[in-house]
Amino acid sequence: MATESLTYIAPDNFRNKKALLVGINYIGHQKFVLQGCINDTKNVYQMITSQYHFRPENIRILTDDQEDSSKKPTAANIRNSIDWLVDGVQPGDSLFFEFSGHGHQIKDDNNDEDDGMDEVLLPFDYNTGGGFIRDDFLFEHLVKPIPSGAHLTVLMDCCHSGTGLDLPFVFAIKNKGETNTNTNTNTSHQTVSGAEPTIQQKEKEKEKEKEKEKEK
Repeated sequence: MATESLTYIAPDNFRNKKALLVGINYIGHQKFVLQGCINDTKNVYQMITSQYHFRPENIRILTDDQEDSSKKPTAANIRNSIDWLVDGVQPGDSLFFEFSGHGHQIKDDNNDEDDGMDEVLLPFDYNTGGGFIRDDFLFEHLVKPIPSGAHLTVLMDCCHSGTGLDLPFVFAIKNKGETNTNTNTNTSHQTVSGAEPTIQQKEKEKEKEKEKEKEK
């Protein structure tokens, strides 16, 4: 089922509500640092607890300003937390996943993409061995486990978020981002893409600047 409003997140008649919120500013990185992603996650936390009555004990928050290593948004922690989010999900439950940070595209590794590219999320440690969170992983571990009658809402504020879950249908809402709908898994996915330019775009810009310098 599709929706143009976040009121679909968790009506009070849902049995259990559980959320995973991830915000990454890439603190300490030499490049591609963001400014508002942690604040995004804090605002989403306030929204889902005050307006949609999620209980704090059922919400896991990963941000790179926390000292506790288990709460850092590393690739391992994000993957483990996604498995935590869907663990035990039953019909009548409502799950919510939010990611604010960098999105990117890399070469498809299993030939399931028409354009030959996988959409990926960049964890905090993507440049130090953590790797990427591929759309294939998100579909297999976040979307596919949801049983009929349960609901999953995903809010991704990052580049390339429109197809970030490998869902079969895309419904575009003018000036409002994109809503992906998969009726086979009874999930709702609303995405907003508004992060800074992607790594690929920035690298291209640097190459152009170098070429201009050579021409002088």
